[in-house]
Amino acid sequence: MFGVSSGRGGLGWFIYERKNLLDIPDVFAGLLTVIIIGLAIENPVFPKIEEKTVRRWGIAGSTIIQETIEETAMLQQTSHCMREANLIDGRWVRADSGATIDVTNPATGQKIGTVPKSGRLETRRAIEAAEKAFQTFSKTTALERSKLLRKLHDALMDNQEALAYLLTLEQGKSLAEA
Repeated sequence: MFGVSSGRGGLGWFIYERKNLLDIPDVFAGLLTVIIIGLAIENPVFPKIEEKTVRRWGIAGSTIIQETIEETAMLQQTSHCMREANLIDGRWVRADSGATIDVTNPATGQKIGTVPKSGRLETRRAIEAAEKAFQTFSKTTALERSKLLRKLHDALMDNQEALAYLLTLEQGKSLAEA
């Protein structure tokens, strides 16, 4: 019906051709027809599509309250993995100013935590600490580095469920989707 790519007809082709011929009244008539068709099928068709989407993915405006309850439970389960600070030179620190930025679930708008609103001084200290750490780290052997990476891997695997919950909340996805 709307096909432009076929080059043999359809409403889309009609609009495309009339645009090339600078036939503005026909272009607007074609666009108006698209709008009318869209409005005519919106009520009978889109609710069915939304219903199928909700059944498949489990997301709907009416489930916001349930999602908020689930988010609260998830946050309680994952609190041992959550840090609302920056790791600088081996210590968890807040911004010098004490300012923070809210972290919200984009799907629900619920605040799930904060992060420090760090500035130049904190950034400079972090860079200096990273440079200092690299000087030591660069002198380690491949075996020592592989042991450190294995230790990191094990820590991630030991906490993978809690970390998955946190990432899911922060990105606004359902666990099934993530």
